[in-house]
This record gives sequence, C-alpha cells and structure tokens, in this order.
Amino acid sequence: MMAMTAAAQTPKDVPFFDSGRPDHFIEIDIHAGDGVSTVRQNYGSAIPSVSDFVLTPANRVVMGARAILPIRNYFAVGTAIDFTINNYYWSMTLLERSQGTLSTLYSRNHYNTIDVPLYLQWSFNLGDKVKWRTKTGMYISFGVGGHTKINETTSSTNSLGQSQVTENSYRDKYYDDEDPVVNTFAKTDMGMVIGTGILVNRHWAIDLDMHTGFTQLARNFGVLDISGRTLNVTFTVGYQF
Repeated sequence: MMAMTAAAQTPKDVPFFDSGRPDHFIEIDIHAGDGVSTVRQNYGSAIPSVSDFVLTPANRVVMGARAILPIRNYFAVGTAIDFTINNYYWSMTLLERSQGTLSTLYSRNHYNTIDVPLYLQWSFNLGDKVKWRTKTGMYISFGVGGHTKINETTSSTNSLGQSQVTENSYRDKYYDDEDPVVNTFAKTDMGMVIGTGILVNRHWAIDLDMHTGFTQLARNFGVLDISGRTLNVTFTVGYQF
C-alpha cells in the first residue's frame, strides 16, 4: 500500500523535447537586470596621431516587459520593450610631433535607450519545473538621451623651451550634437540579439542576453573616419505571469 502511494506521488517524466501544443496563448513577464555596455570604436587606427587608446565597458541597467507567443511547447516568438541606462569610458593619448604637443583625453559616456527585440525562442525541459530556453533574433534601439564628458590635458613646449600644461573640460550631447569634440552618435541602432536562460516553476525567468550592433552609429561630419557599433551583455531576472 505504501509503495502504491509513493508511486502515485512521483511526478511523471517530462520529455526533454516537448512538441505538444502550449497551454497558454501568450506569456507576459516583467524583468530587471544588470550588465555591461560599450560602443566599439576605432580611434586607434583612424587617427594617425593616436599613440594609445583604451576602451572600458561599464554598467548597464535594464527594466522592461516581455511577451512570448508559444507556437509549440518547444518553440515560440518573443518580443520585449526595455528601458536601458548605459555607460562606458575611453582614454586616448595623441602625440602631435609637428606641433610638439602631447594630449590625453578621458571620456565618460552615458546614454539611455528603449530597446525592442524580436526573436525566435526554443525551450527544452530539464525537469518537471525547469525549462532551458535559447533565443536568437534582431533588435532595434532608440536613443532617448545622454551626454559625453571629456577632460583634456595638453603638454607643450613654448619658444623659450618652457613646458606648459593646459586643461579643458567639455560636455556634449551623446546623440546628434551639432558641435562635438570628437564625434557624436545616431539615435537609431539595429543589430542581432542572442540569449539563453531558464524558467523555474513556470514563473521565474533568469536570462543572459547579448546585443551586437550592425549600425554605424558614429557621426563624424566628414572630418574623421570613426566607426561605432554597440555591444551589450545583460543578466536579468523576471516574473512570468
């Protein structure tokens, strides 16, 4: 009798690949997370006087909601709308031999976006209450504000052989500044999104996503041949209704 009771309480085996029809027409979640962001740039190769260039990714915060339309238990189409807060830094050293000057620039970049991905999702059962999910697709991003702060230190020697040091600070709009110190950026970005994660107890979603941009974002006004493309990695935790 005890053996029969135990058998009745044992959950049935769940197939790793479930091709059955979904129980829900649509699944909605809210999520938030943290990560790193950067915009890949080519100052080191595009400007002959640059002797050193260092790009440093920094914090990225994401808050948003996701909608998933299941086609089968293993396959779905998903989208989301996310508000993001992004930061990254770079430092650059320029040596102008003809002018006898050495300049160091340090740039702090902060920008906000609204991201809308559209992707295909595949799900696999790791147990009765755990699903492994992978995704791939595209995203479009809209810039909604930001700024760039640049500190410049220049060392030079005057005609008397005396060393002179000057310091300047600049603050530009991150998007579409009309008179940037180096360059400014376009507001609209497109690229590829890939990701993976797990769904626990049908409600708790834990995801790791990467965005890599295809759009040439830098706006140089014909002065410099600078390129700029997005690269973001984000870890999020969400609750699925």
